[in-house]
Amino acid sequence: MRVRNLVFLMLAVTVLAVATVWFRIGLATPEAKKLEVPGIGEFAFEQALYGQRDRELRNPIDLAVGSDGTVFVTDSDNHRIQVFDGQGEYVLHFGEQGQEEGKLNYPVGIALDSKQNIYVVEVLNQRISVFDRTGKFLKVLTDKKSAVKAPTAIAIDPKDQIYVVDKSDSRIKKLSPDGDLLLSFGGLGGTDGFFQYPLGLTVNSKEEIIVCDTGNSKIQVFDKEGKFKYSFAGNLQAPSGVGVDQRDRMYVTDPLGSRIFIFSNLGEQQAVIGEIGVTTDKLYFPEGVEIKQNRLYIADKGNNRVVIYRITEHQ
Repeated sequence: MRVRNLVFLMLAVTVLAVATVWFRIGLATPEAKKLEVPGIGEFAFEQALYGQRDRELRNPIDLAVGSDGTVFVTDSDNHRIQVFDGQGEYVLHFGEQGQEEGKLNYPVGIALDSKQNIYVVEVLNQRISVFDRTGKFLKVLTDKKSAVKAPTAIAIDPKDQIYVVDKSDSRIKKLSPDGDLLLSFGGLGGTDGFFQYPLGLTVNSKEEIIVCDTGNSKIQVFDKEGKFKYSFAGNLQAPSGVGVDQRDRMYVTDPLGSRIFIFSNLGEQQAVIGEIGVTTDKLYFPEGVEIKQNRLYIADKGNNRVVIYRITEHQ
């Protein structure tokens, strides 16, 4: 069983199981769907086809969005990265299952640097591999012999500093573009400053490091030196992915509730998106999330799709 799914199995022992629904659906119909939550506007489109062929996804866990709107998706069960343009049209894919350099083995995290190079976390190979935007392999940034022994999530700030969740010691590690260790903080525990199965992270405009402390059902925020600042939980069950918008509002995926929570830059809960289902206004086990150019991108894993909403500011 996949490592990430094992984590959620342990967290969900008291949660009622829901039968998996397989379906096939192409791009959404032109009619926009309104979301009745503050700051979120119309449904843009979705990309969803279950399978192994070009454009088809199997358990997409994370995504990253390029400066031109290109969407890079970890097609995790297919052991590859799929690339779509800003309108959801298939562009290319790269990767195949294997342990050799340039191959992938269950990619679960993805991030882009300022040159639009692609950093991929491979949970079964326990490494971070780097590719250019065409899918050409460049290098292995970390492996089991490096400071990061078991990466599960990644974020990159505007200075190309790299932040990684290391499952091996439940710590957050900051790396240089060359993979040198710059900072390490956290550890296994249930109090503030420590983590239980952290699964996602991001960095905001103030260089604060925001961590999904999944096993402790909360979000923790640290300054750029790794010093704990504050935590919050709201109604989160098992936060998995987090992204920030231009106002540093935090969008947190909660797969067990099939919802996305929106928090202010101080951790105040402002809105909740979604409920379990297969239609465009519903979600099923969402994980990765990113906000770019007034769009909210969601890796809706259980529905094997990427869903995108336009964000509008309501006065």
